[in-house]
Amino acid sequence: MAESKTAEGKYLACCEVCGRWREVPCTPQWADRFFFYWQAEFTCCGRRQAALFAAEKEDDDIH
Repeated sequence: MAESKTAEGKYLACCEVCGRWREVPCTPQWADRFFFYWQAEFTCCGRRQAALFAAEKEDDDIH
């Protein structure tokens, strides 16, 4: 699983081969009581890779 981070509203993943950070498209996966999760699949250095993103829910979202 590739390293991931968010910056300036963008989802970024780090290639496990070359170490280059790149913006990736994400799709929602699931949510639990406290977090939302997204996953990105991308190809870099001829290798298919995936990255997982998590964001804490705001107090308003927790019921």
